[in-house]
Amino acid sequence: MPYQVRTFPAYPTPVHFTVAHDVDSAALTRIVYALRDSGHMLKGEGSAGDQTLGEFSAIPHPAVHKLIHAFLELVAFAAAEPIHVLSIRSWANISRPDDEKVNSHPHNHHPYHWSGVFYPKVPSFTGPGHGQLLLLDPREMFGRYAEPPLGLTPETGTLVVFPSWLKHNVANFYGTREDRLSISLNAIIGPAPGSTFTLPPHRVRIRSGASPADPASQEPNPNAPVEYPYR
Repeated sequence: MPYQVRTFPAYPTPVHFTVAHDVDSAALTRIVYALRDSGHMLKGEGSAGDQTLGEFSAIPHPAVHKLIHAFLELVAFAAAEPIHVLSIRSWANISRPDDEKVNSHPHNHHPYHWSGVFYPKVPSFTGPGHGQLLLLDPREMFGRYAEPPLGLTPETGTLVVFPSWLKHNVANFYGTREDRLSISLNAIIGPAPGSTFTLPPHRVRIRSGASPADPASQEPNPNAPVEYPYR
């Protein structure tokens, strides 16, 4: 090749995770199962197990408040600056062993800016790669730029934060009788009140099968209020 070619890496994607020991995983586990037992769960193919309805962060429980605080604290760390939260959307997932639908299709969490997942209950996985959070190469390229998914094996109390455009899915797990519980967390951030900095209106996504005329069917608007059971 007659050209003098120089190469440099561009735009790495940091993924931040920690074990949030101060978040009450046992209390969150009880809340998720209370939602299941009261029928506040959505089941369907392509979802990471059964998912709670409504806005999880709206549950008036100290453990939920602490989880949201921990999530936003890690988002502020990832953003490396103070943040002003415009919208939060969150839900809980129950994933069972041997359940093939646990392995959801690769997806991102547009239209949010930052997403996260917290694991209040994680069984002991028996095989390599079981139960991992899989982070996919967002470039979707072939050849020399194609990278295999990166897997993160959670433990109880793990909190992960990443940019919402990063595609991901979850791996199946076997060899245990226990569920894996996770809580999906998403945030839109923007300028603080009174700031002269302006942004265009954030795009809105219509949920699959929903009516565009129904405001509750649009993201990032939450579902209609739900009377949550908890204990």
